[in-house]
Amino acid sequence: MRSCGWSTWLRPALTVPGTYAEPLTEMFDLVAAGALNPLVAAAYPLEEAARAFADILARRTTGKVTLRP
Repeated sequence: MRSCGWSTWLRPALTVPGTYAEPLTEMFDLVAAGALNPLVAAAYPLEEAARAFADILARRTTGKVTLRP
């Protein structure tokens, strides 16, 4: 399986205690308050997660891709 690239910097960064706790808490608070609205380019049903990942790898999507429960 190919890496999407983000794991090369994200995984090590998350091992440092306190690195992202404050910024993530602030971001989630902003989203909950409706002050921050992430732009979603594509939303797939959870059952189609494999297709969503295949579309990302094949560069058929741009922007954020989400899975709906």
